[in-house]
Amino acid sequence: MPTSTANYEAAVTLRPEPTDELKKRYGSLFGALLHAIKWRPKISTALGLCGTCLTICTEELYANLERVLIYLARTKKIGTTFSAHTDGTKKLRAYADANWTTTRSTTGFVIMLAGEAIAHASRRQHCISMSTCEAELIALADCAIELLYIISLLRFLGHEIDEAIEVYTDNKAAYDLCHRFNSAQNSRHIDRKLFKMRELRGLGVVTVAHVPTAENQADLFTKVLDKQPFEKHRKFVHNLSGDTGANYARRAKSIERRAAAWPTARAH
Repeated sequence: MPTSTANYEAAVTLRPEPTDELKKRYGSLFGALLHAIKWRPKISTALGLCGTCLTICTEELYANLERVLIYLARTKKIGTTFSAHTDGTKKLRAYADANWTTTRSTTGFVIMLAGEAIAHASRRQHCISMSTCEAELIALADCAIELLYIISLLRFLGHEIDEAIEVYTDNKAAYDLCHRFNSAQNSRHIDRKLFKMRELRGLGVVTVAHVPTAENQADLFTKVLDKQPFEKHRKFVHNLSGDTGANYARRAKSIERRAAAWPTARAH
């Protein structure tokens, strides 16, 4: 479902005045698609961009929402897939990322259990970050707060967490600040509440590790990706096996056609 952000950027720059009829159509379709995010988290970023344009929507943005709807219909067999047989199936893992911009950045994180995403977020940050490091720390802090809730919920359900939770970030500066308690000239202004992940690491609740950007699965929740990285992260987040790209879609359609023809063949 990768798509360009050109329509979003044009709407934000030009700030058009849409008709009441377009606003109603746009808001109705956007609201309907929001219900799918819980089980189809890969559309979070696209809907996040479209959601910021509810009052400045355009026909082009409405067409983008229709593309999301068509994508959901064409990939209806790709959804939540939990498994008891994946590596580390009982371990909690989390990935956090941020897309830094000159205005408000985007926070993205995903928490994995049994091979599938059990919690995720893609939302704009509530303050203007001065650097990529600060934006990443905000994302890590949001992820830490969500982890505290997930830990409490899992323990209530009887799932004990015996070891530290692995948390991954692709920003070296944020990683370093999670492992040391002194501040430098470029990080003195950062609010202490943004170091929640560092606090959890100090308590032994989590371990923070650095991963390359290409291996950070939370990248799916911060920016619109090209086809190849999109399908790669989608495969991980949904615990899919084998090919999930265009070849997968063609094979699935072929299987459906054969299955539909099977009762007819038996009747003859």
